[in-house]
Amino acid sequence: MRLGASVRERIGRPATDVATNSTAMPSRSAMLVELLASIASTLERFSREGFAPFRQAWLERHAWQGRRVVLSQADRRVAEGEVVGIAEDGALELASGGEYSASTAASSRSVWKAPESMPG
Repeated sequence: MRLGASVRERIGRPATDVATNSTAMPSRSAMLVELLASIASTLERFSREGFAPFRQAWLERHAWQGRRVVLSQADRRVAEGEVVGIAEDGALELASGGEYSASTAASSRSVWKAPESMPG
């Protein structure tokens, strides 16, 4: 709830804490209750609506956009390429060698040729 200087140094990137962003420090119990209620609400919405309502927020925050990645499952390479986005169903969209693919945790679900205007 309050990050000390040594913790901030170990994180190695900008970080914040509750104390910095609150005028009154909530109790740990109150904080836990609010966090659990928020998680439950989010999981209920995800259960009803899927990933689509969360997609834009994910795109604005994820660290992999434009980076090369290798996806593996059970020590087997299943896909690789540059991350170009994420589909509404949560499949990771990759570009590799002029083709685009969308991969879920289970498998690659589709492959298509890159349009002329997109990097490949």
